[in-house]
Amino acid sequence: MQSAKQRVLAATGDDTIRTQVYDIVRQRAWPAPYTGRLLRNTFIETWHGREDALRAASAERRRDVEDADAAGDYDVANVTVGEAVGLIADLPGAGDLVLRIAEEAEAAIRRISGMAAAAP
Repeated sequence: MQSAKQRVLAATGDDTIRTQVYDIVRQRAWPAPYTGRLLRNTFIETWHGREDALRAASAERRRDVEDADAAGDYDVANVTVGEAVGLIADLPGAGDLVLRIAEEAEAAIRRISGMAAAAP
């Protein structure tokens, strides 16, 4: 999992792609417009655009993906992200994140309060 986190920290929005390849290999029948946004990797580069060939080989490729998931091999396993992934600069723990949000909210309220007090 740590290597997935490192990939997220290093990624930009340009490193993502919307694709169905993991839905196909896992035999999940999502409607076509509802693809997942994932970090590009070797598996995606191999199969994106070759979905029919992947459907024909999905049993073998499913084992590849399951083994990669278990091993933390994110050249094959997927990392699901949003296109704003490039805005992520760190991955704090939950408690640190809540504290940071509270501190930033308090600072914003103080700024707004100061502007309101200074208004004529």
